[in-house]
Amino acid sequence: MFDRKQSAAFRSITAPDELREKILAMEQGTKRKPHIIISICTAAACLLLIAAIPLLNRPLQRNPVFYVNGTTIENDAVLLTESGEAAPIMARAVPKYTAEISAEFPEKTVLTVSEGNMELINPDSTGVVSSGTECTADGEVLIRWSVDIPVNDAEYYLTADTKGEIQKFVLYYDFGKSAWYIMQENN
Repeated sequence: MFDRKQSAAFRSITAPDELREKILAMEQGTKRKPHIIISICTAAACLLLIAAIPLLNRPLQRNPVFYVNGTTIENDAVLLTESGEAAPIMARAVPKYTAEISAEFPEKTVLTVSEGNMELINPDSTGVVSSGTECTADGEVLIRWSVDIPVNDAEYYLTADTKGEIQKFVLYYDFGKSAWYIMQENN
């Protein structure tokens, strides 16, 4: 293929020293760039992970929890009064019954009652935070819900709306057992 003369001539071709140094410097510079890029990407990934940890530690969104005397109100009726207590009676003035319901709201929740009036009370200060037929609650509160005592069967509703997630509770008087009950209605 190549004879000795051609090979020797080929090997004798050299670039000026300036150009050779420039090429070697460029080669060394390109070798360092990937290390710098990898370091920057690693630092960015660490910062992203540090920023994401608080989000991962947050509890998952959950619905508010309602309870009476430590019993969570669910699909089964929870007794609010003992037999005969706050029983319907015939009187000139319409008697009232006040249900006391404790609740924990992880987020702002709009509460609405179908009948009567409610007061939201801060359990720490025992001060009224809000009152009316519609209130906004956040954190731990005591709900005092006053309704007229019925003469006939009647149901009263408490609705909790947390970002479109609806929970509905039914308050009623059981004439057979002479007691008030509350339960969560199935959605």
